[in-house]
Amino acid sequence: MRPGRRRHRARLWTRALVGAAVVMTVVVVGALALTGGGSDRSILSTVTSTTSVSTSASAQRLPVAVPVTILPGPVAPVISKIPTTNPVVFFTIDDGLVRDPAAVDFIRVHHIPVTLFVLPVPLQQDPAYFLTLAQVGASVQDHTVHHLPLRKLSAARQVQEVCGSIDLLHRTFGRRPWLFRPPYGDYNTSTKYAVRQCGLQAIVTWQGTMNDGVLRLQHPGPLQRGDIILMHFRPDLRRNLEVLLKAAKTAGLVAAPLEQYLTEPTP
Repeated sequence: MRPGRRRHRARLWTRALVGAAVVMTVVVVGALALTGGGSDRSILSTVTSTTSVSTSASAQRLPVAVPVTILPGPVAPVISKIPTTNPVVFFTIDDGLVRDPAAVDFIRVHHIPVTLFVLPVPLQQDPAYFLTLAQVGASVQDHTVHHLPLRKLSAARQVQEVCGSIDLLHRTFGRRPWLFRPPYGDYNTSTKYAVRQCGLQAIVTWQGTMNDGVLRLQHPGPLQRGDIILMHFRPDLRRNLEVLLKAAKTAGLVAAPLEQYLTEPTP
């Protein structure tokens, strides 16, 4: 076949295909107009809705924190709940014995501000894990050296336990801790003095715990504004984070950085 005829036939095929496409477009548009869009409109709505939720979740802004002033003096206050009118709750995680990467991923993906009360031995065993958490926004605070029940110790031994890990935390994370959590929530008057002698400002306990996917609160009803919740670095941490995040959402609350709601006293 001559080259001229081949080009002519190719042009005819192209015109035929374009014409067919136009006809199909008209038919589809006409059908959608008559049926109200059918499943195609639902698909568009779903995609738009999903995109909107994703965007709003990633762009969510926390309410402006109004910090509670921690008063100076020789005795540290004990804080288990933040008095605030903001719809916020506080996620805290203790110890560091089990270090699950899935928990880090969940915290990163959902932009959850967490406060960690880490022990020296897990930190020294796997500093990269805790540094990764710090890089995604976690704050790291003091939790003693050996995780002992402090009320069984003398005043001098309590000072050793409270002060003993501060320098390690400072060197590792570049910031000196200023909050303290007693192991088991166990403390007495000597603990309050020891915390201040070590240069820390407050003892932080909790209003609820998350274990095995179950939230247990010290007050009736759902989560409340200002609640501080205790979790641990355990195999169930990823699950506990998810359950707590859903409970907060159901209660109309969002996770907020605990440190922003407390003000260090000026020297």
